[in-house]
Amino acid sequence: IIKQQLIAQNIKAPVTVISNGIDLKMFKGEQRRHPGDEPRLLHVGRIAPEKNTEEVIRAFALIKRELPLARLTIVGDGPVLLDLKREASELGVADSVAFTGYVPRIELPRICHEHDVFITASAMETQGLVALEAIATGMPAVGVDAFALPELIQHGRNGYIAPAHDIPALAAAAVRLLKDAAAFSRFSREAMLIAAEHSHQRSTDRLEKIYRKFKA
Repeated sequence: IIKQQLIAQNIKAPVTVISNGIDLKMFKGEQRRHPGDEPRLLHVGRIAPEKNTEEVIRAFALIKRELPLARLTIVGDGPVLLDLKREASELGVADSVAFTGYVPRIELPRICHEHDVFITASAMETQGLVALEAIATGMPAVGVDAFALPELIQHGRNGYIAPAHDIPALAAAAVRLLKDAAAFSRFSREAMLIAAEHSHQRSTDRLEKIYRKFKA
């Protein structure tokens, strides 16, 4: 999407997109088993207004109507964390939502492997590193149709995409994923394949290729 925006601004130089890359030795992939009636959803990111984390809380309240034993973990800290806790309480889901606060990055792979589905409502990701890290571990994902997320969460391949700011649609996408064991298993495999395209090695190789082209 950033490439398209640059082209729209009449940038004349060639534009090549190179991923920031991910350490696949740290975020190891694992084929996930369908969680049954007790799914564990995960959201990771800075708890700030632009991340729309309150929409994740509201979607989760709708998910709970279909899957009463579902649980949600929100990893991260930020200026609206207390507001989110209040939101969870007002929606009656506080007992099913865990707020971890800040977590060192080295702990994220373990946390990812303890959960079943990654969910985000952020509509401003230019790449979406936390989504990439999550799918690298084999987690299917649910996100919104904005900026770079549809490139990582590919609708019908490793998860589902809902329109940005459409909370019922986001909830319905998560429920659809969690109620389809066959799709869940397929999405887990595909998630790892998509993440592999963004490995540090592949990103380095692409960057080196560009340098060599101009050096020649």
